[in-house]
Amino acid sequence: MKDFFFGFEHPALLWLALPVFLLLLLLYLLHRRSKVRIVPAIFLWDRPEASPNSGTKFRFRFPPALFYLELAILLLLAAALAAPFVSTPETFPPLAVVLDDSMSMQAKLPGGKSPLESGADYIRRETGKLPDRRVLWILAGETPTLASDSNARTDFTKFWAARAGSADLTAAASLARRLARGCELLIVTDRKPEFELAPDTACFSAGAPLANSAIVNARRTAGRILIEAANFSAAPLDAALVLEPGNHRTQVTLAPRETRRIVLAVPTESARGPVTVRLENTSENALTVDDEVVLESEDDSPVSYRVAATLPAAARSALDRVLKNNPDFRLASAEETPDLDILPAEAESPSPVHLFWFASPMKKPAPANPPENTTEDNAASENAPSTAADTETPPAPEEPAPSASGPLSPENPSTLTRGLPTDSLQWAASTTDLPGQTLLRSGDVPVLSTRQNLNRDREVFLNLDPARSNILRHPFWPVFFQNLAQTVRAERFGPARTNLRSGELLHVRLPRGVTVLNATRPDGQSMEIRTLRGQADFRPSLHGVWELAAGETKWSVSVMGLNAAESDLAGAAPFRRSADALAVLPFWMLRPLAWAFLLLAAVLLALHHILLARKGGKQ
Repeated sequence: MKDFFFGFEHPALLWLALPVFLLLLLLYLLHRRSKVRIVPAIFLWDRPEASPNSGTKFRFRFPPALFYLELAILLLLAAALAAPFVSTPETFPPLAVVLDDSMSMQAKLPGGKSPLESGADYIRRETGKLPDRRVLWILAGETPTLASDSNARTDFTKFWAARAGSADLTAAASLARRLARGCELLIVTDRKPEFELAPDTACFSAGAPLANSAIVNARRTAGRILIEAANFSAAPLDAALVLEPGNHRTQVTLAPRETRRIVLAVPTESARGPVTVRLENTSENALTVDDEVVLESEDDSPVSYRVAATLPAAARSALDRVLKNNPDFRLASAEETPDLDILPAEAESPSPVHLFWFASPMKKPAPANPPENTTEDNAASENAPSTAADTETPPAPEEPAPSASGPLSPENPSTLTRGLPTDSLQWAASTTDLPGQTLLRSGDVPVLSTRQNLNRDREVFLNLDPARSNILRHPFWPVFFQNLAQTVRAERFGPARTNLRSGELLHVRLPRGVTVLNATRPDGQSMEIRTLRGQADFRPSLHGVWELAAGETKWSVSVMGLNAAESDLAGAAPFRRSADALAVLPFWMLRPLAWAFLLLAAVLLALHHILLARKGGKQ
C-alpha cells in the first residue's frame, strides 16, 4: 500500500487540456506551400524565401520537437489549475459507501441492467480514482451492517446481493458517521433519498418508475394460507396464484393499483411440509423476486401433558373436564417428556412448561396417633375415659383453610390472560402468596402468576379451589387452557416461529445440553449463532429458507422479504449528486503541488524561447 495519496481538488478542470491540445495540433497540421510568381526583381528583398513547405495547401507532416514542448507546457498549466495535492492515508478522509440492500435494486430497467449492476459500475469508477483510500462498506437493510472496512481493494459484490425487505438509508448514513468521522459519504440506491444530503455526501441512483406485480403479505395458519397480491401498474392484471407441490392454480384479476386478500387452502400433500406460493402473470413485471414466497408448516400439534397423581381429586377432576377431548392437548405417554407438566407446588419436572397448582383449600387433619414425649397430650390421654376403640381413633375432620374470594383483576398483560372472561366468575383460593410476576388477583390475593426459572423453563402458578368456585361452568376455564396451549407451543424447543419477515427477531429455544446453534443462510453460507442459557435470538435479514441445527435436531425457517413499499417502483427515479469532501477538509491536511507544476511549466517555456531564438533570431 502506498504511504501517500496524489489527486486533484478540481479534477474537472483537467478536461481543459483537450481542446487546447486539439487547437495546437490543428495549427501544426495546417501548412502553406509556395506558389511560383513572376516578379520584376528581388534585389530589394532583405532575405528571399523559397521554402517548398510554405503555401496555402494542406499537407500532413510529423510535428517537430517544439510541438511536444508546447504541449507539455499546456498540460502543466491545466494540471496546475486543477489544484494537485498530496496527502497521507491517515489525513485523507475515508469513503463510506452505503449500499441499498433492498430487493427493489434488482428491478430490470429497459436497457437490461438493474440499479444494482449500474451502481456497481459507478462504485468501481469512483473507488478506482484513489485505489489505496480507506473505504467502509455499509449494507443498508432493515438494520445497517458494516460489511467491510479496509484500504485494500474489496470485491463488494460478494456481500451486496440486494435481498433485504427494506433499506434504512438514514440509519446506515448515521452508522457511517459514527464509524468514521469526517468521512465522504456515497449512497447508492434506486431513488432519491428522502433526507437532506450534506455537502460531503454523494448519491447515485439508476432507478426508474416501472410496472410491477407482487406478493406483499403471506401467512399460514390452521390449514389456510392468506395471501395479499398487489398490482403496481396503471393497467389491469390477469394473474394466477400457484401452490406447489401439486400445481394448484387460482386465477385472479387485479385492477390498476389494487391490493387484494386471497385465502387458499393448504394442499393435503403439504399439510406438514413447506408450500411455495408463486404469482404468475404475462404482463410487464420489472421485479421477480417478490413474486414467490415459501411458507413452512407451523408447529401447531397438540400439547402433550401429564397430571401428577399427587394433585387433589378436585383439581384432577377439573383438569379432566377441560383437557379430555380437547384438540389442543393430548395425554403424554409414559416414555416421552411432556410439553406440559401439571404438578403440585414445589415439584420438579424436565418439561419446558410447568403448571404448579396451589390447591390446598383445607387444613391438614390432625394426626391420628399423636407423637410421643408431648406432656400436654399425655396428660389429656390419662384423664380421658378408656374405650375399646382407643386403638382405632377416627381421623379428625378437615377444617377450611384461610381463603380469599373477590373480583378478578388483571395486573400484567400476557398471552395467558388474553381475552379471559371474568364476568360473574366466582374464584376461591388460599391466601398463599405466589412467586413470579402476578397476572391475576382475586381481591388482594394473587391467583395466577408466571416466571422463568434458571433453566429458562416457563413456570405457571395457579391458586384455585375448584370445589368452591364456579369455574367449571364458566367460559374462563376453556379460554385459559387455550391460551396455555399457545404459551406452551411458544416455549417448545426450536424456533418460536417458522415464518417471519426479513429483519424480525427470531427466538430459538435449544434442547437441554445443546450450547451451539448453527444456521445455513439461503445463499449457502454458514454461521454460528451465539446462545445464552439455552436460547438464541438473532435477526435473519436474507430472505429465503434458513436451515437451523442444534445438535442432531434441525428446523427450517422461512424468511420473507415482502414489503409493499419496495415492490411499488413508482417512486424509483434516476438521481446523481457529487460530493465536495475536500471543501470541508482542513487545508493543513493537504499539501498543494500547483506551485511545482507552474515552476516546471516556466522552465519549459524558457527552454522553448531559447530554441526559437537559436532557430530564427526574432522568432
